[in-house]
Amino acid sequence: MPLRALRSLPALLLVLVLTGCGTAGLIRRGDALMVANRPDQALEYYQRALRRDAELANDPDFPAKLRRAQSLVHFNAAHAMARRSEWDDAVRLFEQSAAADTTFAEARTALAWAKAQGASAWHTRGLGLADQGRLDQATAALRHALTFVPDHPASRAALASVGRGTPGSRSPAEPLFTQANALATKKHWGQAAQALDAAVAADPNHLPSRTARAQARGQMSAAQQQYAQGDRLLGQKRLDQAQTRLRAALAIWPTYPEATNALARATTLRKQAEDRYAAARTMADKQRWDDAAAQAKAALDIFPYHPQARALLEAVAQQAAATHVEAGRNHLARRELAEAEASFLQALHYVPGLSAANQGLSEADYARGLDAEKQGRPGNALVWYLLAADHFPAPVYNDRATAARNAVFARARFGIAVQVHDAYGRTTPATESLAAAIAGRVSRSAPDAVFLTPIGKGGSRTDYLAATRLLQATADTRAIRSESRIHPYTVRRRVANPERPKLQRLLWAAERDFRDAQHEYSRRCRHCRGKGRVACSRCEGSGKIQCPTCEGKGKRPCPMCKGTGKIGNKKCLACRATGFRPCKTCKGTGKVECPKCDGRGTRKCSHCKGTGRAGSISHSELRRFERRVLDLRQRLRLEPDTVLADFPAEWPYTIHTYRTSGFAEATLQIIETAGNTVVHTDRLRKSQDHDDVTVDHPNPELGLPADPLVLPSEDSVRRAVLDDLANGAASTLLSAILNARITALRNRSEQFRRQGREADSIEAMVELARVLQNVSTEESDQIITQLKTRIRTHN
Repeated sequence: MPLRALRSLPALLLVLVLTGCGTAGLIRRGDALMVANRPDQALEYYQRALRRDAELANDPDFPAKLRRAQSLVHFNAAHAMARRSEWDDAVRLFEQSAAADTTFAEARTALAWAKAQGASAWHTRGLGLADQGRLDQATAALRHALTFVPDHPASRAALASVGRGTPGSRSPAEPLFTQANALATKKHWGQAAQALDAAVAADPNHLPSRTARAQARGQMSAAQQQYAQGDRLLGQKRLDQAQTRLRAALAIWPTYPEATNALARATTLRKQAEDRYAAARTMADKQRWDDAAAQAKAALDIFPYHPQARALLEAVAQQAAATHVEAGRNHLARRELAEAEASFLQALHYVPGLSAANQGLSEADYARGLDAEKQGRPGNALVWYLLAADHFPAPVYNDRATAARNAVFARARFGIAVQVHDAYGRTTPATESLAAAIAGRVSRSAPDAVFLTPIGKGGSRTDYLAATRLLQATADTRAIRSESRIHPYTVRRRVANPERPKLQRLLWAAERDFRDAQHEYSRRCRHCRGKGRVACSRCEGSGKIQCPTCEGKGKRPCPMCKGTGKIGNKKCLACRATGFRPCKTCKGTGKVECPKCDGRGTRKCSHCKGTGRAGSISHSELRRFERRVLDLRQRLRLEPDTVLADFPAEWPYTIHTYRTSGFAEATLQIIETAGNTVVHTDRLRKSQDHDDVTVDHPNPELGLPADPLVLPSEDSVRRAVLDDLANGAASTLLSAILNARITALRNRSEQFRRQGREADSIEAMVELARVLQNVSTEESDQIITQLKTRIRTHN
């Protein structure tokens, strides 16, 4: 607020504006907060007002407001505790609310309600503790409920049930409780729990029934836990451990039906396992090793943790495996390869990884590979050699596999011839260059199963002919568009400084505020008229007051002669027989310095504190106004009259865009020479565009440099397009030929398989795996893996 406006306000309002609201304002603020139902904040304002003015305690209205605010604060806090079901705190706070304001009827009503709710809550908690078997804690909770409502009937009935032998404590639950005790003695926990449930239903406040029910349920729960563990072990076929757990469950609860049934089932399975084990021992004694192994395995299927059955199975399996290996050797000596393989596999069934059985299998597979090689089927031989090496690695197997792989490779390879003509069937330098580029790309990218053959030369097998016809190969340069544009730039020139008028206006306002502050600062105090001191009211400006010791007389009775002037019959020498001595306080003058003004006759003015001024502006504030003026004057002196300013400008120019384009088009036809069949046709198109721009009307001084035209030559673009065409043709050629070859081999294998010629079908698939070896190694290995299983299944 400006100082001029402050001076126009009345004195009292000016004090309120400058110092803030006083005690009355705090009380009004508290009243407003009470109306807004915010008693906690209202209480803070009331307490602040009381601290500022202690006389408010004697006011007839203020204490009632303070008590009501305190009561409402406790009342709201109590409701918050009640919402959280913390009834002890809620009752305490409701009591404080009712005590703070005895006229607050709602607090008394809420207190009675909270006590009833607290009694019910502690009664419920006591019954819950009894349900957990914690009788002492339950009775303590019920006694606590009586502290809320001393005559709470449910809590008293529950406490009376604990002393059920006393007269008048008979409960309808007593007969059922007695019956349940008899059942519990016999460990009939299920029937006892049912009887106790009925007892609690008949009298929910009968604590002994609730406690006994908790005990019965605890025993049932312990038995159920043992049964659950036993049933889980039974599911895992751990029969001995399952029987132990189930017997423990029945020891706790002998009539537990589920545990009884589970124990019977575990006992039956254990007996079956023992019977199979006994049968296996009998078969082993008769050296019927296969039958003994079957019986021992059946015993372990029933009871996998039977140690004797497992040891017997291991011993019998060794004997059975040795027997089958010996039989396989005999079959192998007689060249009965299928029977030998079956014997060796049976031996491996008993003892996986048995070296003798694996060696026998490898010898049988090697013999089959030799037979296939004699029949002119190197693919079948390769699979058998690989199987032999899988069973028992040996250098001879690897050597034979390498030879068979080379034979398959020699048969799987196929040749490609590349032929290029122009649109009229002629050979030109462009077609010769394209043919050389395609051949180079093919030779670098083709797998090792593919080789190039020259056109018109004998001695090489040509399986496929790639006939390419170059239809078009052109390149030209042309302007494609022109654009007129504007280049923005900046021009700088001097203009009047826009900051000086702003600073001048600020300076005028600061000078005006400084003058107002000076006027306010220099205003005289009307009580002391600017002197800072006023006449002392006690000495009335004289600086002296009557001596209190001699009451202004300047002398006092002589203490030696008591004012008589004589001591006996002699004159008093102390007072020279006058009877008086000078006053020591005022030294005989009868006047002393005024203690209120220290003898000055004036004292500091209490209104202006001795400054002589009545203004509201302090010296530091006045200096701040002055510094503001001096600072603005300095800034105005340093601010220049003119400054440099930027102004936008535009420079027109034109951009011309040129493009060198190359285009090539060709047709591709792939022919299988054996049947003169077209397996693939395609049309290839390749193009390249190279753009550049040049600037018309440049101006480097403004940041718009000249941009010369830089484009590749038409011959280089034409050669680049032909190279792209060669790459595309080589990629398409290889992909199409490989797909055709793969499809042909798959069809041949499937045709042989339908005809029942399994060996020829496998031969075709081995060739296919060799063709895919450098194209898709994973698929090639997968085919060989499948053939290993397939060749053994069909032999």
